Amino acid sequence: MADIAGVREEISIAGENKGKERPKNIIVRGARVHNLKNIDVIIYEGYRQGNRKSVRGTSVVEFLFPAVYTVKRNQHKGGRFMRLLRKMQEPERFSPAEQNMINYILSHKREMAELSIRELAEKTYSSPAGIFRLCQKLGLKGYNEFKLRFISEVNRTESVPCAGIKIKRPITALDGPEGIVQKMAALEIESIEETKNEMKMEQVVRVAQMMREAKVIDIYAYDQNFQLAQMMVYNLLQVKCVAVANISLTSQLAQAMLSDASHLAIIISRTGSNKRLLRTAKILKQQGAPIVLLSSSEKTPLAKYADEFLYVANANTLDYMDMGSMIFSVGVRYYQDVLFGLLLAQDFDGIEEFSGRMDNCLGHYEDKDRLW
Repeated sequence: MADIAGVREEISIAGENKGKERPKNIIVRGARVHNLKNIDVIIYEGYRQGNRKSVRGTSVVEFLFPAVYTVKRNQHKGGRFMRLLRKMQEPERFSPAEQNMINYILSHKREMAELSIRELAEKTYSSPAGIFRLCQKLGLKGYNEFKLRFISEVNRTESVPCAGIKIKRPITALDGPEGIVQKMAALEIESIEETKNEMKMEQVVRVAQMMREAKVIDIYAYDQNFQLAQMMVYNLLQVKCVAVANISLTSQLAQAMLSDASHLAIIISRTGSNKRLLRTAKILKQQGAPIVLLSSSEKTPLAKYADEFLYVANANTLDYMDMGSMIFSVGVRYYQDVLFGLLLAQDFDGIEEFSGRMDNCLGHYEDKDRLW
């Protein structure tokens, strides 16, 4: 491999395929090609005259032998690789509709902190779903993460510091009733969409099967999340799954110590770093109980103990006024509902019969001795 210390260098790849042999499709990883960051790799496919594919960073490139590609060091202000802004300035990545959204965003940088996903969709004549797809195409989980990354990079790269650009809190003293109604609906929809977009179907099915096969499902959570745990217990009992959620630290630790491989532990933690839950997770691991974690980051101490990590949308801030807890709780409830639906479908006839027995136990409207 040639030295690429210079700004630009061309490297010819012919190898054993030169001549009349049938070209082979191969995969080259950018990191293996140059082992450096801040590099552009431009591929010229030798068997397709005039066709050029541009690949950046460590992206996977598939092309035909023989080929000539150019390795070029990116020139970035201050030597810092601003990945999001850089990606947004590569028109070959995007469809015309996506490019229209990007053009608006880049032309209205100072507005971005103020715009909800629905407002941005209206201004770009697109839809919230289209904005979500664009965020994912840029390698981000959702619109909240996009806004944080975008504004952070703008503040670092503008020639005049944009200290005034900050993420606006969802609700302020300036909001009226109609605006609050719209904003809260948009926040909840966004939370569900982001959580849904990160779901892996095979994993969700696998977790539902783990729940069905578990002798007992133990749910661990504190504070606001404990209300979610109680709701989950109620719903799981309706689909014939034995579930428990204890409120006190002592009871949760005792439950973990009494667990074994026949139990399934579900931990709900927005931060993934709650010390009480960390102690509980360590005990569960020692007892051999499988762990499912509902959280907003896989790079946390709790995630290291989890057998299954389920991503839930979050506001990426711990400030209560930023609605992070509310956004997270909406995502968790959505996950609970999805798992409830899967469990219901798995044993629909049996659960329907069980529900009828429950109705008989509680009593019907016309029964004088009904319990409600």
